[in-house]
Amino acid sequence: MSTNLKIQSDFYPAVARADRPTGGPVASLRGRSRASAFSLLEIMIAIGVLGIGLIMVAAIFPVALTQHKESIEKSRSLDLLNKAEALLRSRIDASRLWAAAVVQPGADSPWYMLPMSNLQVGSNGANAWDRMPALTPIFSPIELSTLPERGVYANCLNFAITGDPGNLFSLTSMPSLEQLSDRKSPNLDSLSPMTDAEFESIENRFAWVGFYRRMASGSTRYTVAVNRVLRGERYAEQDVTTVGAAYPGLSPQAVDPFNVRGRRLPVPWRVTVAFNPITRRIYSVGSPEGLGELAPPGSRMMVGGFVWRNTLVAGVQPSMPIPPAGRILTVTNVFDNTSDGIDNPETVDVLEDTTGLPEFGASPNDYYFDVIVFPPPAVGQQNNGSVQFGRKSPLVQWKVNL
Repeated sequence: MSTNLKIQSDFYPAVARADRPTGGPVASLRGRSRASAFSLLEIMIAIGVLGIGLIMVAAIFPVALTQHKESIEKSRSLDLLNKAEALLRSRIDASRLWAAAVVQPGADSPWYMLPMSNLQVGSNGANAWDRMPALTPIFSPIELSTLPERGVYANCLNFAITGDPGNLFSLTSMPSLEQLSDRKSPNLDSLSPMTDAEFESIENRFAWVGFYRRMASGSTRYTVAVNRVLRGERYAEQDVTTVGAAYPGLSPQAVDPFNVRGRRLPVPWRVTVAFNPITRRIYSVGSPEGLGELAPPGSRMMVGGFVWRNTLVAGVQPSMPIPPAGRILTVTNVFDNTSDGIDNPETVDVLEDTTGLPEFGASPNDYYFDVIVFPPPAVGQQNNGSVQFGRKSPLVQWKVNL
């Protein structure tokens, strides 16, 4: 009997300890909690993995927003391009468009700019829009009084400097409202659909500029450049008095948009350049603005079609090759070959094949040609007093041979 009691006393406590752990329910929970906890190292690894995932997710949003914005801009610019093409076909009498008489017989003409109105910065009167008369035209007051169309900015860029007056503005211009991507028009005056202050009330717009080319067959082709216009931007006109300098074309020099007059819509420039067949680079031959300053990386410029040698001839001489006019060149890099301390790179690399461009070398291969470019908005002044341009071209679309 005593032996059985001893066995039971020895057995039941063990059973009790196995069935009901000492310490009660709280101690049991603590034991299980302690057994399933994560170590500090595991927690840190989990936080690191979570952080990387959140960073990757967060990085998607700016890219998506940028792509969405670019998609909207492309869609709006394409709509405006189609509108511009329809207007050119329906409003322009191609037979009355000017073309230089010195173009090689049987050859296509270079590209010419259509005379188009633009908006003066800070001019809030009824004449805020005008046809862009050249501020310092290359003609005398007497010449301008007899042929005033010579003083239009577009005609000066087109080298209409002989006996021809160039394009008569009233025959070839578009109402200024039709250049814009929207139809907001507080002022219904035909010349000035809105003042500068009213124009600035909308954050961004798109505007187009037209060019034309007379083909040897007698037909006319057009090209349209569509530009983005943001609020607060002002653009510099090219100084057209530089034609007739030591080189035959136009120097890349701006009319100061801060002290004289600025423009709200991007303004095309025609710049004389040369092509180095060894480096395969294109460079401007004038100053103070360099080609790389006017066309920063990502910009596009169009080969205009005028070719010269070291003689002052506004057109294509019969002995010269005609470049691939209308070819669009995309700038990939810019170079400043001077050490003057001024940020005006004059040399550019382009993405496209440069085969066929007139080469500049030892005589008789000393050819210059012209490109048309839309410089970035003006943002200030350089050390030498020249205009300082932004870093991004306003050009969005450029469709050739419409």
